Amino acid sequence: MFVQTKCNNCKEQISIWTWSEDRVRFAMEKGENFTLTCKKCNDSSKYHVNNFTAEPNKYVLLIAGIIFLIATPLIGYFIYDYLFRMAWIYAIVAVLGVLLIPVTVYGLLLRDDRNKCNSFNRTKMSEKG
Repeated sequence: MFVQTKCNNCKEQISIWTWSEDRVRFAMEKGENFTLTCKKCNDSSKYHVNNFTAEPNKYVLLIAGIIFLIATPLIGYFIYDYLFRMAWIYAIVAVLGVLLIPVTVYGLLLRDDRNKCNSFNRTKMSEKG
């Protein structure tokens, strides 16, 4: 997940990658206050973990979209012949249910990423002096 903050000097977005799902784990990984360098103005400043917000990962959206756009027609292509050979309506419904697999994977990936971002953004750490 990418977490972002604004540079103290030029207000440019600074993003870093983390596996942490909340601020507590993020603080354990990086420390409560840690130094980052802005790529635009080259300013090094200390940032508290509460200054960061999580944004949905665009790579997860891309991967989920590719799975949806490629897997759905591919499965449809493979089950096309079976649909017209079957005479029993329940079998047809079951075969068409296979098309829901890519849709389900797409939804689960996006929901998981959204839940991680919401979890991170809801937690706050107490700032000590």
